[in-house]
Amino acid sequence: MSSESKKQHTRRKLRAPQLVLIVLAVIAAGLLTARLLGVRIFTVVSTSMEPAISMGDLAVVAPECFETIAPGEIITFSVDSSGHTATHRVFSKNAEEQTFVTKGNNNALPDETPVRFADVIGTVRWVIPGLGYVSIFLCTLQGKILLGLLFGIFVSTVLLVFVCRANRRKPL
Repeated sequence: MSSESKKQHTRRKLRAPQLVLIVLAVIAAGLLTARLLGVRIFTVVSTSMEPAISMGDLAVVAPECFETIAPGEIITFSVDSSGHTATHRVFSKNAEEQTFVTKGNNNALPDETPVRFADVIGTVRWVIPGLGYVSIFLCTLQGKILLGLLFGIFVSTVLLVFVCRANRRKPL
């Protein structure tokens, strides 16, 4: 094998860690941009919106002005000051008081308390089925340990590749 073909062969092996870093950077940049635009992602933890949105789905929510939210749309809103949220369908709208009556698809009756527009986070733009279970798992102790281990393995692999590359370049 010539030295030129060895260099090309070596480059192919070293591209995987770099590719992973690029992919992670692009994902991070996309999430940061979405967050700056007000887009938020919520994990659905109840069955109140089935069959449209199931428990364990991710709801991608974007801000919306009061006038454009119509009955039938799905909104995410703050339930209380502790940060709890709910995602329900708009059942009716009161323009005078700027409130919405909401109802979960799977609930028999509309919610008792109208939702003030000030408490609306936004409308659900996309639903990513099942991916919320990953989010729920990563919030557990086992998930955090697994994430730490995977990060450690990734960093160790990248460092090992760079050390091996440096050792190959040293003359004997």
